[in-house]
Amino acid sequence: MVKTSLVLSALLVTMACGSASSPTSPTPPAATISSVSLTIGAPSGAGFQITARAAKSDATTIDVTTAAVWESLRPAIATISASGFVTVITAGELDFRATYQGFEGRVHAAVQQSRYTISGRVSPVYPNRTLMSGVTVQVVSGPNAGMFVMTDSTGGFLLGGLAPGFVDLKATVDGFSAWSLSRLQLATNTRIDPVMFPTPPTNEVGLKATGQCNDISWTYSNDPSRACNTHQGVAWGVCPGPLCEPLGAIR
Repeated sequence: MVKTSLVLSALLVTMACGSASSPTSPTPPAATISSVSLTIGAPSGAGFQITARAAKSDATTIDVTTAAVWESLRPAIATISASGFVTVITAGELDFRATYQGFEGRVHAAVQQSRYTISGRVSPVYPNRTLMSGVTVQVVSGPNAGMFVMTDSTGGFLLGGLAPGFVDLKATVDGFSAWSLSRLQLATNTRIDPVMFPTPPTNEVGLKATGQCNDISWTYSNDPSRACNTHQGVAWGVCPGPLCEPLGAIR
C-alpha cells in the first residue's frame, strides 16, 4: 500500500506541472514578393519617370524603383537609367522592364520626340562694341553634334530642330578666343548670349598682353595697381595671367 501511494503522488505532481505551462503561438511566415508593377509618370524635360512597386504576400506594396534592374527593350528609341528615368531619343513605341528579386514588371509606351531651339546674340566683352557677325555657333557633342549656324549682322543666331538631351556648344570667329559651354540640357527652348574675348596681341618685344584697358588699348603690365593707369583703367585681365585673379575677370 505504501508503494502504491508514492506512485500516485508522483503522477499527480507531473500532471500539475503540465497543466501550468502555456502553449507557444507559431511565428507567422515572413511576407514575400509576389509581383512587380510599373507606372509611367508625367513628362519632365526630355523624358519621364517610371516607378516600380512590388506587391507582397501580406497585401502590402513597397517602392522598389531604385532597387530594381531596369531595361529599355528598344534603346535606340529611348534609354532608361538605373533610377527608372526615361530619356527619349526618337519617336516610337517600346517596352520597359524592371526586375526585382526574380519578379519582372513591364510597361508599354508610345513616345514622341520634342524639338527645341537655342537662340541668342554674340557680343564682344566690354569695352569692345563691334557687332559680332559671322560667328560660328556649333553643337560639338550630344544628340545634335555637328549642327551649326552663323550669326547675322547684329550678332543674332538661331539653332532650330534640336533633339532633347545634353549638348556642348562652341562659338568661334577669327580674332577672338573660342567661347564654349558644356552640358547644356535641352528640355525647352533656350536663350544663350555668348560673350567673346579678343585674342590678346603680342608687342614688338614678344610680350603677350595681360589685359585690355577701358579705352580699348592693351596693357602688358604685370602689376594690377599700375596697369592701364593712363588708359582709363583695366576693363578685363587675360586669364591665366597676373591681372586675371585680382580683377576677377570673366573667362
